[in-house]
Amino acid sequence: MLNKIIETINKLPEVQSNKIYSEQAISDATQMFTNGWNTLEDGLVVSYKGNQVAVKNGNTIIINMMNDFSINLGKINGNVDHQVKIMEIPEAKKEAYLAQAIITKYYTLKKA
Repeated sequence: MLNKIIETINKLPEVQSNKIYSEQAISDATQMFTNGWNTLEDGLVVSYKGNQVAVKNGNTIIINMMNDFSINLGKINGNVDHQVKIMEIPEAKKEAYLAQAIITKYYTLKKA
């Protein structure tokens, strides 16, 4: 799974064009993956689609409907309109959600 995360991160133009950033991103992603879901910071975006944003909260994911928001390096800025649902994450699925959160972090890099 870690190799898939690294491959995905390496496809980003920001990573391809900057060797130092590439090394930092891979090191950070590897450390996050090694540390696991339970040490992942609460509040990080796991995934998003349109105005629905899924955020880690302990062993759950809270899916929020958002208005006027942005995501930068996996952290959300904006106002929650309402909670759509809360999902408990089974132990067997935590690695997959962790991988998605790591990838989302790098795909939400604020463009200069």
